[in-house]
Amino acid sequence: MNKILSLIRTISPLAILIFAIVLLFVPLPVIIIEFLMIIDWGISLAILITVIIKKKFSKLFYTLVLFFSLVTIGIEIATSRYFLTIDSLEEQIAIVRILGELICAGHSVGGIFIVIVFELEHLSFFKFFVSNIADRVFQNFSDSVLRQAYYALSFFNVTLKAFIVLLVIDFTGGVAEGIINRNMFWKDAVSEYAMLSCGYIMIFLIPLSLVCISFYLHIRKLKRKDF
Repeated sequence: MNKILSLIRTISPLAILIFAIVLLFVPLPVIIIEFLMIIDWGISLAILITVIIKKKFSKLFYTLVLFFSLVTIGIEIATSRYFLTIDSLEEQIAIVRILGELICAGHSVGGIFIVIVFELEHLSFFKFFVSNIADRVFQNFSDSVLRQAYYALSFFNVTLKAFIVLLVIDFTGGVAEGIINRNMFWKDAVSEYAMLSCGYIMIFLIPLSLVCISFYLHIRKLKRKDF
């Protein structure tokens, strides 16, 4: 049984990475994208629950974080493709428009700024309260666990940084799409696609926040030597 679990832990990250690459090239129906978004939220909640419930150290935490990071990037790539190639703006996912309108509140460029600041706060929080302490709290791990811990840490850190790039791609690509293919006036294109970009990114930033908090709680437990 332990050999099977070890094999699953070894193969699964590669399988998820392949899944993310496939999503870059294969368009998905909106219903599947929405289902994958629900899975993404579910994994983030599972990570938080794992930290809260487990009093002792568990490798399950790092496995889930690694899965979450790779799945999140894959789903965001799929949603960006859908976002930029959809036939009608009216077909955008309802929750995306709702979140975008709440964040922008009539000032779309201001909404972009708010999302960027929110993402930078995630990066700063993770750097100062997790990454900078990781070397000290991981020092008692065995080599195999240490490798898994750093994989999870690195992939999640890259995922956080990737969302700033993806926001720029969604916004600039959307504005270009609106002006060139939809014959929109540039101000209308900026307003519409800034709002939609904010909505799409926020769908993912909320579960990212949960994982950030989970990592922080996990590091605090390790510092107290509860594992």
